[in-house]
Amino acid sequence: MIIVFYFRSITQTVDQIRIFKEQLYGFEPDFEMQDTLMQRVREFSSQDIQTIASQHDTNYHKMPSGGGIGAALRKMKGKFQSK
Repeated sequence: MIIVFYFRSITQTVDQIRIFKEQLYGFEPDFEMQDTLMQRVREFSSQDIQTIASQHDTNYHKMPSGGGIGAALRKMKGKFQSK
């Protein structure tokens, strides 16, 4: 079962690559942006990206304080205690 899943995933990826290569795009390449991206890749290639990301709160989703599973469990507990 797991092998089938991986095969499907690989097949979908190969199909996406094939479609991407076959499409013609109507814009000129931006060599300055390519250079900037390559510079960033070289710059961060020896660093732990997870550590860098953890230093900035904006990289993580905030959970609402009053919602979620805890609020649902408290609500259920209240219903059971009232009976």
